[in-house]
Order: sequence, then structure tokens, then C-alpha cells
Amino acid sequence: MAELYAKTCFIDADDKLCGVLKLKDGCFVDFDRRYILCNNEEIHLSNPMFRILCKLIRNGSNVVEYDALFTTYYGEGGTPAECNIKTIRNCISTLRKYADIRNRAGDGYYFKHTLLIRRFHNVRGEDVENIASLFSDDAEQADDQSPLAFSAKFFHAGARALQDADDWLFWKQADRLSNVFRPQAELCSAEEQQPICPENLLRGLCDLVLEHCTDQTPQHLLKISGPLGAYKNRLMQYLFLALCRNGKHLLPVYMDLAYYDDAVGDGGDTSDIPQELEKDFATIRMFVEGQPHRTPVILLDGVHEYQYNKEVSYNAVSEELERFPCKLIVCEDTDFTVNSENLFSVHPLAPHDFLYTLRISPVNLTHRKSSVAFIRSCLDLFELPVPYSADRIYDVLMRLNVMQLDAYWLRFLLTSAGFGLFDPKQTIYSLYHSICLRYLDDPKQEAAAAELAFRYEIEPSSITDPGVFRSDLWKLMTKHRSVKDYLIARHYVRRIARINYNNKDQDAVVRELSFFNMVLPKDITRFVVPMIAGVDDYEHKIMIIAERYYHKLSVLGKSELTFWMARLTNRTRKDKCKRLLRAFAKEEIARYRENAFDTEADRKDSAFLIRGIQVSLIYENDADALEAYLDSLIFDKTANEINRGFHLEYYGDKPFVPYNTLLDYEDEITKGENTFNVLCLALDKVTRKERSVAYSALLDLMTLCNLIQARIEAPTADTALDVTPYVDKCIGYLEYILGNRILRNVQEKTPRSQRGMPRPLPNVAKYFRWMYRSLKELQHAAQELPDQRLRYYRAAPYNKFSQAYTVARTGWVRQGVEKPENIMEHMYSCFLIAMMYLPEKTGDPLYNKSAIMQTLLIHDLGETETGDIDRADKMRDPDRYDREENRVMQDFLFSGSYPHAVDLGGYYQGWADWEKKSGINYAVAKDIDDLQTIYRFCRYYVQNPDLFQWDDILHWLRGLDTLQTEVVQEIADFLVINNPLFASLMQRYDQRTEG
Repeated sequence: MAELYAKTCFIDADDKLCGVLKLKDGCFVDFDRRYILCNNEEIHLSNPMFRILCKLIRNGSNVVEYDALFTTYYGEGGTPAECNIKTIRNCISTLRKYADIRNRAGDGYYFKHTLLIRRFHNVRGEDVENIASLFSDDAEQADDQSPLAFSAKFFHAGARALQDADDWLFWKQADRLSNVFRPQAELCSAEEQQPICPENLLRGLCDLVLEHCTDQTPQHLLKISGPLGAYKNRLMQYLFLALCRNGKHLLPVYMDLAYYDDAVGDGGDTSDIPQELEKDFATIRMFVEGQPHRTPVILLDGVHEYQYNKEVSYNAVSEELERFPCKLIVCEDTDFTVNSENLFSVHPLAPHDFLYTLRISPVNLTHRKSSVAFIRSCLDLFELPVPYSADRIYDVLMRLNVMQLDAYWLRFLLTSAGFGLFDPKQTIYSLYHSICLRYLDDPKQEAAAAELAFRYEIEPSSITDPGVFRSDLWKLMTKHRSVKDYLIARHYVRRIARINYNNKDQDAVVRELSFFNMVLPKDITRFVVPMIAGVDDYEHKIMIIAERYYHKLSVLGKSELTFWMARLTNRTRKDKCKRLLRAFAKEEIARYRENAFDTEADRKDSAFLIRGIQVSLIYENDADALEAYLDSLIFDKTANEINRGFHLEYYGDKPFVPYNTLLDYEDEITKGENTFNVLCLALDKVTRKERSVAYSALLDLMTLCNLIQARIEAPTADTALDVTPYVDKCIGYLEYILGNRILRNVQEKTPRSQRGMPRPLPNVAKYFRWMYRSLKELQHAAQELPDQRLRYYRAAPYNKFSQAYTVARTGWVRQGVEKPENIMEHMYSCFLIAMMYLPEKTGDPLYNKSAIMQTLLIHDLGETETGDIDRADKMRDPDRYDREENRVMQDFLFSGSYPHAVDLGGYYQGWADWEKKSGINYAVAKDIDDLQTIYRFCRYYVQNPDLFQWDDILHWLRGLDTLQTEVVQEIADFLVINNPLFASLMQRYDQRTEG
């Protein structure tokens, strides 16, 4: 247990106790916040009690005399006074409730504490494993000439503590580590497509290595890759110890290249590294040559996929490894940065093909159950003295907007932040700010670290001094990717603060605003938003920049600016920015509709910008923007793909390349896991609130549906990301949203809500209802075939609606007409009338012949499913008929929202007019619909007059008098009234009606 607490309590450079220490069961002291946590209750320590407790802890098991305690508290010059000694006694008496302090015959007090805390003056927030290693200097050292002793110099404390443990203890801890990696790791073979899933990861890796090391043939055997914080080094070290125990025919040797980087950082010279490497490899060669009967297995840690200490070349490592045959296992750091100058692999071993690859990813916090299990496994592995449950820790991380988690960073937060992590006032910004300040000597260095991170990620060519790669600033930045992201955000906000928008040289201001010309990913904006929220200077500057300089920025700069315009908190400025956003949207949409672009790239840029402006308006709860945004997703293939591709980059599924002037926002259907997880995480929070839903949540749900559609569309579905688990969640979100008051009971004709109430969103509701039905049907079809992935077939709508020719017109069937007209013939006949006889223009500026023709071509298509209902039946329950037909037609038109389906946008607007039963185009189309039916009656009458009574003639021909539009009345005159085919019928009708 002593080692356990040594990992969390230390003396810093200022000779102060830091970290968390257990006093007795259920009681812990947090030195940073001066709190005792006893049975989950926080007790603040007064200055006297805190100083006395520190004195007791420092002296360990010694007897502490009153005079010594008095001197500690009052100083050397103080004179013991009865009241002051009494104060000390009272403090100790109080502390005895929380710590095991015993009276020693009046001489003082005995503090039962087995830990001797050592002083380390270079800690300053270093990770707890390195701190823990300070407390093992009394351990018995192995033979310096053995591979184990050689490798142990690279170990962290966890592996060092187990190197001499018995098998039971070692495998118990190894199994705990495997539990931590269970949700993170995926083992793949270069020869097999399906991932390998060993029941116990570490034991499985050990068996795999043993299986492939029966000979001494050189082989790149295994690569363990993952981002900083994935705890790969712990896994590598445990694997090494397992091979030492189980592989009697093996000669395992472990090396960590970070050891040499750290040596340079501690004041060494980079020129010493090749000599140090050569010396260590000479030792390894000695091991190999001395035991030729054993197969060498080199476990090489510290390989980086990204640029690191670029002054040092590790080509020597590859050259040395080629001098003797060995099985090679490599641990590679990935995903730290993807800036344009670091897309290559610096280490020559990084891109090499390996027989097996173990990919370790952070745990996404989308799924509560699995995330809590991961946290619980970490607490079990590290035996951290944390008095809070895994559920409580998960809730805190969610509140802080932590999207992903790995074992290293969880441990660091729990030990470095202490109880402060659970402070309800803590934000993700303040948390990382405190971490940086604890690590750096001077608070001013945080700004320097932030600038370095920004330059490395955004402007890497500006770093010319190789010394930065040996500095504390670099070490802070590379502690974890999230620290780098925080620092970039910190510098970004400082750039906003430095903007001088009153500079008379406007070109200089535009150059100053050049850092806006990129769209920051979510990993960075989650820090920026709490930094600027509510800060008057930042919000004022964003508003002024929008007013004066919006049109001078690039497309990326405009999009980024509109993003921040929607994040203001001041009501006056929010209203001003909302008016500006609406003006920007109107201007850009008009340009997009005119298609006034020189290239397709310019058109895509415009679609991307419109998307950004609309999203910002949606965050301001603008219903018109939400409906327009939905329309663009459904009926504009370019806008749809840009939206999907943007989210993949924003949420980290595609590389974030700063200042990328080419908007490569194409969707990649094999990717999207991060995006799905983040969207589900946001929607989970919404559904737990059980209150009115913000428009931003509807936006997230639209995007989720869009991404799912693109990945279940055959024939690409087999190669796409499997979205089956997300479909289940999406159906649940749709059920919740459709039951919310914003969308509940939205009718086809919905007036604006009263002021102060959420405005109904009829088109959004229709889309979500269709998605719900569609996903349920596809889900049911997939369940019928267990091996079949969820997929949508593009042929599905044609399979259904091509059967329109089988639906005969009910009225003619009842009349006894042989081979009566079907609805497909009816629709085409209406279309033919419009095409042949409608004029191109009329006196009404809203008249549109093309729209009328498109409407007539599909206006009864819904009857393919509902069946044809004659006019008398419709009149008895018109609302029910309209609702059913509208639902079927919406399903048909929304089917065009799949990425490879034909764009049905033009038909959608025509149907919307037909559905609303208003406007000149609807009136003309409806008249043609009626006229064609009258015409068809006349044809049937001429062919077989015995089928009809005089009342039938009267009913149909009087319909000519009900035509509303002049243009169709003119068509009726020559198509029916004066058509020579119907001369006898019209003569009879005229005679009878006149008589």
C-alpha cells in the first residue's frame, strides 16, 4: 500500500506537499485544496490544522514533540505560551477523527504512517508514474548485465514493481490491465480481414508472440499503435515481463526511445544520443551472441508517427536492428498531429508492414454502461484512492465535455486535479488551465506553450529553433493530445484579444484576421467556447469584425466567423449578429440560386458557407433557417455531401488540415465512428432532459439520419461503416423528438405559433416521421436475415411505384368500363395536356409551366399504395384521404435524399403546392386533373353510351363550369366542347340542358 500512496503524494519544488494521501480507511487529504474527504464529506482544514497535519506527515513514525510543532507553526523566534500549546493540542485532537494519531505518554503524538515521502525538486506536475519511480530506489537491483536489468532502466513504476513479483501477483495485475484494454483494442492480422478477439488481451498477445517465435527468422511481428495516453507502454512492458516468464526459448529485450529524448531534455546534448544508442545496442548484441540458442525478441517503444525532436535521426535504430536476426515488436505513437508538414512518418519503422497490428483507440463516452465499466477497470488497475464511484466520475467528465477517454489521462486527472475535478464550478478550460500552471514554473510560460502548440499545428514552418523540442513547453504540449488542443485554443483566443479593429489600415486588420481562415475542429472549439463565453471584450470584437470585415474574409474565414457569432451571450449583440447572419444568408443564397460561379469549386464553397450561416442561425433558434437547411440536405446533393464530409472532419474522423484552401468535404462512408459517437452523446443529453428541444438538437438528429442513409445505401453498404448499433439509437431519438412539443401533432397546414412559443416545423416533422418508418422497416428486414447488414436498396421506390399501372380508376370500374384507365395513364394524360396546350407564360408572375407539368406527372402516385378513391368517397372524409396520400408521397419524395438517388427536389415543391391547395400553379394543375377526367368520360361515353345514364352526363359535363382558371377553360373549349369526337354528346347535352 505504501507504493500506492507514493504515486499520489509528493513534495514539489517549493517544498510543499502535493497530491492526495490516505489517512485511514475512508479518509483522504487533498493537499492542493486543503480538504479532508471523510466518507464523501469535504472538511476544510484551517491553517493551523493543515500545518500541523503536514508536520505530522513529514515526520512519519517519529514522536513529534510539542515544541517542534510549535516551532513549525510559530517560527523559531516564538515563545511557547500556554494558550498556543493548547491550540496545537486542540488541533491534533480534532485531526484524530480523521487520521490514526495516538498519544505517547504525554511526550507528544505518534502518527501511524508507513510512508516516507521523498523530496523531488523537478516534479512540477510530472505524470504520476514518473513520480512513483522515485520511491523505488530502495528496491533490490538485478544483475546489470541481464536483459531484464538492462530493460528495467526504461520501465515505469508499475512494471518495475512487478518484475520480481510471483506469477500469481503478476498475472492478477496483467489481467486487470487486459480489462482496461478490452473496449479500446483491436487486433488485426495482415492476412485476415476480420479482427482477432482474444478473451484476455495480454495473454493472447503473449501466446501470439510465442507461436511465431519458434525460429530465429527476422520478422516484423507486431505493431502496437495508438495516440498519446493509450497506455501502450504499460502494455508493452507487461508483455515483455510475460515473455520473460513464459518464453524460455526467447531472449526478450525492451527499449524505449523516449528515454533518449528525455535525456536530451534534461540538459544533455543531442550529439550524445547516437553514441548512447550505439552503446546500448552493443549490450543487446552481447546478449544475443552470448545466448545463440534463444530467439531474440526486441520490443521497441517510443516510435513516433509524427515529427518529434527533428534534430535527432533514428535511422541508426533500423541499421542496428539489421545487424542481427530478431523478432520485432514496435509501439508507435499516432494521431498526435496531422498538420500539413507532419503527415509523413519520421521514424523509419513507423510505416513498415507488420504481421499483426494492435490498434488502441480512446474510449468514446457515448455509451454510459461501457464507459463506466472502463473507468471502474482503471480504478481497479491503479488502485487509486478516489472516494467517488465510476458513475460519479463519468457524470463529471460528461459535464466537462470530455468526449474521449484513455487510461493515462483518467489517471492523470484523478491524481493531478484531485478533488478539484469534482468541483461543480470547474470547466474544461479551467481544469486544463490549472494543469498547465502546475506543470510550468512561471504562469507566463503558458502563453509561450500555447504559441508553440499553435505554431506546431497551424504554422509549423515558423519553428526554426530545434531547442524547442527539448523544452518544458514541448514536454507540456506532448503530455496528451488534449493538452495540445487546449493550448491551441488558448493561443487562438489570445489572437482574438490582440485584434485592433480600429486600425485605419484595413488591409493590416485583414492580415491580422488571417487566423480565422480555417475551421477549427471540435477538439479545439470545446475549449474556445468557454474561454470567450460572456467575456465582454471578445464578444464585442466578434460583433465588430462581423460588421466591418465579413466581406473581406475568405470562405473559411466567413464560416468560422459566423460560428462564433452564434456563440455570443450578450442579448444585444446576439440580436445584432442574428440580423447580420440573416443578411449574409440572403445574399449568399441568392448568389447560389443564380449559379453565378466560374468553377464548380466556387459553387461548393458557396454551399459550404451557406451551410455555416444556416447552422449559426439554427443555434439562434431560427425556424426558417432550420427548414431551409433541411431542404438543402434533402434536395441538394452538393450541400448534402458537404454537410456529411464537414462533420467527419469537425469531429475527427478525417484529418484536420489547417489553412486547407481546397474544401475537401466529401463523405467517406468507411469512416464516421467519432462523428456518430459525438452526435449520439449530444442527443443522449437531450433525451435525458425531458423538456423542450433546442433546434440545435434537431440539427444533430438530421445529420445523424443523413450519415446513416449514406452508409446503408446498397451496393456500397458492404464496404461502409456498420451503423447497426447507431440505427437503434437513432430510432429512439426519433421517437423522443417526434413526441416533443415542437414537433408533436404538426398538421399539414400549421399556422405560426403564438408569440413566445416554439414555432412548429412541419417539413422537419415529416422528414423525421419518414426516417422513423423507413429505419423500422429496414431494421425488420435485416432481422429476418441474420447475416444481412442493414441496407437500403435504390430500386425500392421504383419497385413500389412502378405498379401504378395496376391501380385502376375506381369510378370507371364501378361504371363497368372494360379495361378502365389506371392512375399511371391518368397522370400521363394530364401531363400531356399541360405539355401540349399550356402557354409558356401568363399574366401571373408566379405561373410556372414546368412546375405544373412535374406536379401532374406525380399527383396521384400516392394512390399506388392507398388505392384510387372516387370523388364521392373522398368527399365523405377528405382529411383522412389527404393525410394518407400525403404520407405516401412524402415517402416517395424523401427517397431522393439518399446520396445516389435522383434529385427529386423539383417535384417536391410541386407536391408542396398541391398539398397546400393554393397558388396559381396548383389551380391550373387541379383544373387539368379535372379536365382530363371529363375528357376520359367523354371517350368512354362515345365508345359505349349504354354504360351511362343522363345523370352521369349531367354530372361530368357540368364539371366544365367549375374550372377556375381561364387558361384551362380555353383548353376545355377545344379539347372537349368543340372536339369533333364528342360532337354528338355535346349536342345532346346542349339540347337537354337548354330544354
